[in-house]
Amino acid sequence: MQLPSGETLPRIQIQDLIPAILERASSGHPRPTENIRHYELPAQARTLLPAVNAEGLRVHRGRIYAEVQYTTTTTVMVDWDEGAGTYRAKLPQEMHPSGPALHFDPQSNTWRIGEPADSGALIGSAIHRPAVIPQNTPPQALASLAQSDTTAVYIDTRHYVWDSTTTHHHGYVVMHRKMRLDDTVGPQSIHAFRDDNGLFVSVEPPTHPIDQPAELLPAWTDRDIWNLYGLQGADITRFRAEAHSTGRKPQWARVRTERMENTYLFDELRRWLGPDMDRDMFNRVLDHQKRSPAQWVNHLESVTLHRSTPAPQTPLPNLSTPGTPLSRQLTPDSLATTDSTPAYGDQRYYTWDPDKSNAHGYIEMQRKPGLDDSHGPLTQMAFPEGTGLTIVRPIQYSVEQRAFRPYWRDIDIWNLYRIEGADILRFRQDVALHLKQPAWVRQRDYPSQREQLIDYLRLWTNPDSPLKPRDQVIARFQPYNLSTEQLARLCNEISPTGQFNNLINDELPTWVKTHQARTLVVTRFEQFDPYLPEIKAEIIRLRNQ
Repeated sequence: MQLPSGETLPRIQIQDLIPAILERASSGHPRPTENIRHYELPAQARTLLPAVNAEGLRVHRGRIYAEVQYTTTTTVMVDWDEGAGTYRAKLPQEMHPSGPALHFDPQSNTWRIGEPADSGALIGSAIHRPAVIPQNTPPQALASLAQSDTTAVYIDTRHYVWDSTTTHHHGYVVMHRKMRLDDTVGPQSIHAFRDDNGLFVSVEPPTHPIDQPAELLPAWTDRDIWNLYGLQGADITRFRAEAHSTGRKPQWARVRTERMENTYLFDELRRWLGPDMDRDMFNRVLDHQKRSPAQWVNHLESVTLHRSTPAPQTPLPNLSTPGTPLSRQLTPDSLATTDSTPAYGDQRYYTWDPDKSNAHGYIEMQRKPGLDDSHGPLTQMAFPEGTGLTIVRPIQYSVEQRAFRPYWRDIDIWNLYRIEGADILRFRQDVALHLKQPAWVRQRDYPSQREQLIDYLRLWTNPDSPLKPRDQVIARFQPYNLSTEQLARLCNEISPTGQFNNLINDELPTWVKTHQARTLVVTRFEQFDPYLPEIKAEIIRLRNQ
């Protein structure tokens, strides 16, 4: 485009937003030494960092901190400056270090302000160098690397060899420098992980064997922890120790920005909550909750570590079988008149309060003082049933597991299906996935089919709200004069949301209301013929009572 003669374009002056910092970074002139205090970490932040290594540095979550000896010893964030050939202080928000150059003092294991000394070779290890990307890196991998942590150290594979057939448990690849190459291309050997693009990232060697599970948190490999949190070396050891001790994720371990995806977060949650669960099933259960990655990251802060219950060191004889009824009567008279020898775990060795049960309906039985393990476990859990108790295997729910049908108590499920322990958890998971009664469970045999149907309606019409007492459920359906056969039909019409098909709230099907109207106005006695067998059986039952 041509401008009319005599006219010129307006001038635009472009300036960097932080010219002073960029100018110092490019020119190599650091700030005056007296300004090192601008880079000093707060005292409380220093306590969160790992111990100082042999190079006077603290490496935490991919960032490097140096112990600087000035008027006193202080800690500053640093980064390597190729132009200066040493570390320089930097601020957390800076991409390039803008502070004074530092040199290492091996006598005090600290850093000093000034020009680098001959000890630069000591600190020139690959772990602190800028990333070296292989020349044959595909474009799509480079695009991914641009969004990843800038502290990742990628290894130039032209200078190293490794055994590609060896697979270590923790995912490490041990690489060795090729013959006739010196330290200018990198250290003699390197521990590395492959990232999702297949590139090798240099990491600190672990403190435990790489060919077997770690003693603490065996469900995690080191690569799992590195891949999600960006931790390595001593930080992985610290992560394992703290998580094992507290049962929770350390607050200082943060999910990397590029791992804020459900695929990665679900794998991490599975390691915390159910490492033995089927991966696909676990993912489907979590995906059904429709949470965003940010919500799952927040949820990760509250999960507790799943710990398997250790088996007893020595087998105990004649263990009372779960599902065995126990009498509630513990009077001295009843104990004196019995001639039978008490069995292991017999109720006469225990005391309990029948009016105290926990949130899931369990009653805790305590072994009487002065009795040893030969009389039974120290505590047992049981469900009340009529005038007796039934010993059952309880469940210790994790935070995530409590999300499976949270309003259903264990005793409500046990009462209808007579399942306990791990079967109840499996039942909850299957219902959360498929929103219907699992095919592998069977309802228990009730004295009355009508009583069984009422319990079924009580459970399945309240999937997302606290269960109503049985008398309220009976009061709801009693005015409609439904037969047992009609109650069974009603059970088959419950939708996954707990309502009846194509209806909302507490509405009942039209045929139920029609039946009620017909029974209230008797015009034809033959309309009761289909119900006469049931009515006669009910009359006999009432007469026998």
